[in-house]
Amino acid sequence: MMPCVQTFALRLLGKALPTSKRASRLSKHIDEYCSRCGGVEDEMHMIFLCPFSKPAWFGNPWFIKLSCLQLFTTLFLT
Repeated sequence: MMPCVQTFALRLLGKALPTSKRASRLSKHIDEYCSRCGGVEDEMHMIFLCPFSKPAWFGNPWFIKLSCLQLFTTLFLT
């Protein structure tokens, strides 16, 4: 696996991605909502639920299968 993909995966699993929800806890000047769609921006929203990021994850030749997404959310994000 490429180093940048490994780093991203480790940050995602370790809940260390820079999301607005996380940043808003550190500063009152940062809004916890997605600047594109207005939903609360956590890891799940930023990668899978935001209508602006869905085409990037599910529309390329190496798309993510929805069955894997359900398993991933059950195992790692709960």
